[in-house]
Amino acid sequence: MPVPKGRKLERQRLLPNKRFERLKKQNPLINAERRTENEGLQESIRLMDRRGGHIFFRTTLKEIEREFSTSITRIVLEKLTGAKSRQVNVLDLGCGAGTALSQLKETFGSKIKTTGALFERKKSEKYWGIDNLIVGDAALIKPKERFDVIYSHAGPFYSSAQKTALVHNMIQMLAPGGTAVVGVYNWGRLQKKEVEEMLAVLKKAGITPKFNQDKSVLVFRKQY
Repeated sequence: MPVPKGRKLERQRLLPNKRFERLKKQNPLINAERRTENEGLQESIRLMDRRGGHIFFRTTLKEIEREFSTSITRIVLEKLTGAKSRQVNVLDLGCGAGTALSQLKETFGSKIKTTGALFERKKSEKYWGIDNLIVGDAALIKPKERFDVIYSHAGPFYSSAQKTALVHNMIQMLAPGGTAVVGVYNWGRLQKKEVEEMLAVLKKAGITPKFNQDKSVLVFRKQY
């Protein structure tokens, strides 16, 4: 008896394979049921990053700060005040062309180290102002450094089907006392279970998340 089309797709989603098992080892919160959806999203984003084709590819720092109603510049300045002579590490998840990072670099110079992360590099792009460029899934990347400031505008959180794993990885990448500012424009449309999972991950890390009024921006700080 042939398997109905919908049932066959569901079985394919749940069947383990070597690649998925490897991903799960990298981040245990990767969810098997969302694997196929996540891979499809990743391929779409890779294509847009490779072409520089999405509308947020060259978003300026001023535009991000206006949409967040939060000053990334001020947060970096606060970290510099506490860091004394140490460089402050800043990560942009879903950095596009790195426009915002380059503007931070213009303001603070060698006092900060800038890192951008994206799914795929556009070969003709120069990525000015970025000291380090990471290519890969934001839920799985494992940079050696820890970051004092992480921000993500319209990037991985909006497009990833593995949002709980992404939040978990952001916590891991933050330095003690580090601050993350994330655009979560689709928060109100998420499934209740997914929201509960993410809040549980934050709570387990001793983090109390803060949202703006319309729950489009999430801010959290990792404890020392």
